[in-house]
Formats: sequence, C-alpha cells, structure tokens
Amino acid sequence: MKFLIFGTLIGSIFPSFLFAAAITQQTALSFGTIALRDNASTHQMNISFDGSITADPAFIVITPGNPAEFLLTGFPTNTLVNIAILVPSTTTMLAGQTDPSSSQFTIDNHHSFAPVVTTDLLGEATINIGARLTTSGAGFYKDAMYIAPMTISVSY
Repeated sequence: MKFLIFGTLIGSIFPSFLFAAAITQQTALSFGTIALRDNASTHQMNISFDGSITADPAFIVITPGNPAEFLLTGFPTNTLVNIAILVPSTTTMLAGQTDPSSSQFTIDNHHSFAPVVTTDLLGEATINIGARLTTSGAGFYKDAMYIAPMTISVSY
C-alpha cells in the first residue's frame, strides 16, 4: 500500500496587484509504502509537520513517509501569512485507487507548525504539513495507491 496526499492551493492574497505571490508544492504529504499485520481493530500512524513518524505496531513501514512541504514566494518581506488547511470534511476517506470497495483509511488532524508564518527578507516562507492516518478496523486492503485531496488556503 502506498499513500500520497495531493495538495491543492487556494490563495487569498491581497493586495495581489502589488506582489506576484506564488505557492509551490515541494513535496506531497505521504504516509509511505506500508503493510498492515491485521485489520481486526483500528490502527493509527502520525506524520508530524517536522517529519517524525509514530505508528501502531500493526504497521510495517516499507518506505517511510514525509510531511507535505509548500514554498511561499513573492510575498512582502517580514509579513504574517495565515495558513488554513481545508479538507472535504472533518475526515477524508482514502479509497483504494484500483478497488474502491476495499477497506478505506481515514486521514484527519492535518496540521502545520503554526497557523501563521512570517516571510523572510526575500518574501519567502516554508510550510510543512503532517496528518494522522487511521485504518478501518475491518476488511482488507489491496495493494494500491490510496490518494485524497487537501487544500491549503493562504491569506495576509
């Protein structure tokens, strides 16, 4: 099983006529390639914004995951930028790409270091985003890539 969370960006950047601000995804949030020893009960894996990973012993980590990383450029220098992480609902169900009828994962607790970051002298800032993955506790998972959307809203 391989996990990759794609980021979509929404910019609420004012005044946009003064600065050519851009938000670029450097790295997608990924829970890596994992196997699950059993799915008789729910199990969780957390990837923190700083890259630390904690997982229930039921997970076998084949390839470690990583937090998402976004680069903000073209903003005014030394400016507070508000960050909001939006998902389709409180939790996002990750369905197997090859067979949506198989068990699903829930991803929630999207988080960054802070809801506000300050741009540097070049008008740039980096945002890292982590999340929590929870198994269904029933059924099975096919060997597939599981994907889900995530939207980052930036305003200042």
